[in-house]
Amino acid sequence: MKSKRYAEVHRAAIRWPASAFNYIGIDNEGNTDADYLGERTYGLEPWVKDSYGCHGNLLAKQRKRNHFRRFHPYFSSGKPCHARGHRSQLRSSLTPRPF
Repeated sequence: MKSKRYAEVHRAAIRWPASAFNYIGIDNEGNTDADYLGERTYGLEPWVKDSYGCHGNLLAKQRKRNHFRRFHPYFSSGKPCHARGHRSQLRSSLTPRPF
């Protein structure tokens, strides 16, 4: 299902030679028409238009995933600490320690 995207778009974006590329994947069983349509619409076509994922929806998805772990996931989920009553605990944990 994803082989076309990986073999043609992602491989070409990193300039990996086709002769040295081998895609191994698993397809869903049963009626996969909806799966293939979703992959084409949300997987293949956006990457064909933006092969490095630097613009629009692909960039937004990348930032939302926090793939470089630049912030802890609890900052992006739920209420902020001060809304849960943890502001004083946070401040006390940031005070300098004697050790």
